[in-house]
Amino acid sequence: RRARRILDRARSRVARFVAADPDEVIFTASATEANNLAILGTLAAHPARRRVVTTAFEHPSVGAVLDQLEARGCTIVRVRPDRDGVVDPAAVIDAATAEPTALVSVMLAQHEVGTLQPVHAIGPALRARGVPFHTDATQAAGALPIGLDRLDADLVTFSGHKIGAPHGAGVLLARRGFDPAPILQGGGQENGRRPGTENVAAIAGLGAVAELLTTTLAAEAATIARNRDRLETAVDRDLADVEVHGARVARLPGTSSLHVRGAEAEALVIGCDLEGFAVSAGAACSSGTPGRSPALLAMGLADAAGSTLRVGLGWSTTDDTVDRFLIALAGVVARARAAAPTTAARS
Repeated sequence: RRARRILDRARSRVARFVAADPDEVIFTASATEANNLAILGTLAAHPARRRVVTTAFEHPSVGAVLDQLEARGCTIVRVRPDRDGVVDPAAVIDAATAEPTALVSVMLAQHEVGTLQPVHAIGPALRARGVPFHTDATQAAGALPIGLDRLDADLVTFSGHKIGAPHGAGVLLARRGFDPAPILQGGGQENGRRPGTENVAAIAGLGAVAELLTTTLAAEAATIARNRDRLETAVDRDLADVEVHGARVARLPGTSSLHVRGAEAEALVIGCDLEGFAVSAGAACSSGTPGRSPALLAMGLADAAGSTLRVGLGWSTTDDTVDRFLIALAGVVARARAAAPTTAARS
């Protein structure tokens, strides 16, 4: 009974955070599971439709699921973003309405470059045409207001740890009357939509953070954006041949994707790590792992994919942290460029 009360309280807190009804909140173990449930559950609930429209640079927890569905005979239409990192809403809507479509899945914020996608232009058009719409809001959950009505979506997913809660809790918001079929079999937890014993401790933490962010999100996002802008201004002023991806469009407040010409991403990541800063060459979940950014390749920026550094700022990032990072980055860039082979120097 105590565990049930804790879950009910957390569900109510999360519901207030996302302006939803408590029965529209489904707890999962992660955003990855929530994305799987949203996609696979929707197709299972509508077996006559085997077509999904998405973007070419979704998170792997969406992209890999759709790759698997495609291998099983489903039609997957991937709309490519422009060079600024934004998809054309008209292209998504046209692709979704050209043929019967089971689901459209477009992330709210791109997890590598931070660009915001035009979900507000997509959702209403799809609803008018009766096409279900899912948006992965994981990257944006702690920085922007999210919710079913706020994002004009039928399904919204996000993760607890991305907003400062413990690992092990995710959320699928499902609009009332729109229930994906369960993809796990077992007990009747989460009203039969997600069987398996809930991670009560992690969900309690998620509820506590959600309650806090209900009143502090806007102020925290403004502080993070100020630090990001200060960082990018200093980089533009002090470092030659560095470009910020997506600088001309709306982005998350805490993501900065820097194309450092003449340097290899691996050297930049390792150099920053040695200076005490965890950055990545691509997604935040691959922090410290070198590689070519799939998002930049999808954006048609192959020349930048091997020399881009992704820097993430959050609620714990202080002015002093930014200052120390800028000092360290100058040395890291100089060493990486000096060590780069001729081919990288020409990129």
